[in-house]
Amino acid sequence: MPFDGNGTFNRVHNWEADKAQGLYISAARMDEELDGFATGLTQCLTRGGQSPPTTDLPMAGQRHTGVGNASARTHYAAVGQVQDNAFTYAPDTGSANACVIGLSPAVTAYGAGQHFRFKAAQANTGAATLDVNGLGARAILGPGGRALGEGEIPAGGMVEVIYDGTAFQLTGGGRPSSGAGDSVIINGNFAVWQRATSFTPTGTAYTADRHQALATAAAGVTVTRQAFACGQTAVPGEPAWYWQLTRTTANGDSIGWRYLVEDCRTLAGGAATLCFWYKGDAPSNGVALTVGVWQVPKGSATVQVCSNTITLSGAWQKALFTLNMPNLVGASLGDDHHVRLEISGANWAGELSLAQIRLAAGTVEPDMPARGFGAEQLLCFRYFWAMGHRLGNVMHHSVGFVNRDGTGGLWVPISLPVVMRVTPTGTVLNPTKINLFQANNNHQAIAANAGGAGTASGFLSMSTATSVLGVAQVSFWGFSDPQCEIQFDAEL
Repeated sequence: MPFDGNGTFNRVHNWEADKAQGLYISAARMDEELDGFATGLTQCLTRGGQSPPTTDLPMAGQRHTGVGNASARTHYAAVGQVQDNAFTYAPDTGSANACVIGLSPAVTAYGAGQHFRFKAAQANTGAATLDVNGLGARAILGPGGRALGEGEIPAGGMVEVIYDGTAFQLTGGGRPSSGAGDSVIINGNFAVWQRATSFTPTGTAYTADRHQALATAAAGVTVTRQAFACGQTAVPGEPAWYWQLTRTTANGDSIGWRYLVEDCRTLAGGAATLCFWYKGDAPSNGVALTVGVWQVPKGSATVQVCSNTITLSGAWQKALFTLNMPNLVGASLGDDHHVRLEISGANWAGELSLAQIRLAAGTVEPDMPARGFGAEQLLCFRYFWAMGHRLGNVMHHSVGFVNRDGTGGLWVPISLPVVMRVTPTGTVLNPTKINLFQANNNHQAIAANAGGAGTASGFLSMSTATSVLGVAQVSFWGFSDPQCEIQFDAEL
């Protein structure tokens, strides 16, 4: 072979060697020599591309320079094209909720992991799709696999998506500067239940932290905490819990759910978006409930912001409402002013289940807040804090001092975990299950009551027989029953 495998060309004959051996140049030997040249040239790459490579070509650290831009999927990419995102970016030529882009070179099939960017031609008004190079429209989804809310793709916005094998996931851009703010709903995922996890309210009462049940004595209402099955997909985001109200017999009483947002000025004078998931069951299928929002200044008239309707069914559904919150020009604010939200109806029986409730500024569907359980619980403590064995959030004993007058009175300061909304009222559940322990090891059950000594501290007031206590004697107190607790309430 003319080439030796290392790129060196070897001639077939050597004319000087032939001369030294007395060999004449013959036609046969000349043909052999020229055939060797021909074979060698055939093995070379031609500048016109007539002889393509037959194996991989090592470059030994060298480069191809002056290359043209790729125009087919089988071409080399020029660095400039890569830097300019020429292969993954194109302007949108579609409509509001049906984006269309044409890439060059054209994408020939969708594949999981493909990353595309485009400049949106129009803002979306709801669920949206993207079609790349005519391969077919696929849904564009937001975080957690949810459908897009209005305005999440703004006109002129730079949008980034990744194909997950079924749909496009929105990964960057696309949210206008006037988009969703932080949700003002605390415990919208129903993670915190300090009071209990099951209730039979005979009037409007708090259940899960910050959430009230609308009920009357005749309503026959039960409210419980319910668990989602792991891996369920009916409500996106893998929530753990939901709130469920059940009613056994229909009557004229209006029942349902209520939430009070502290401060009537919250979201006033702008657009806001309310979103939640809901369902019913067989008895309540087809029941229409009213979704209402009010501004309650307390010092002037209540203003109804909206009145919408949802219809219950056995499947989870998403409700999404855009609200125009009035400004408060001329309003007079009194104590405990707030924004009130209700989902309620009269004369129905069955189930109302709610999950993932959020309300935020803007016209975009707000995400659930990315807060851990501890952070959510601290927000709840501003309005209500339960201290006791049942919740496991207090040491078993504290330190107090007997009054010097020897009357047997004992007053113990309690530091509240956060600054509460107002000075709380105090309630002791099973007060006779609080015991007093003294340095001489005497102990006995005591009568107790609690209250607030400001927004940052509370107190436990106790009394017991004077014969047991000594003046200025150090004493310890503790709970002797899991159902004994001290509650500090600063709710609206």
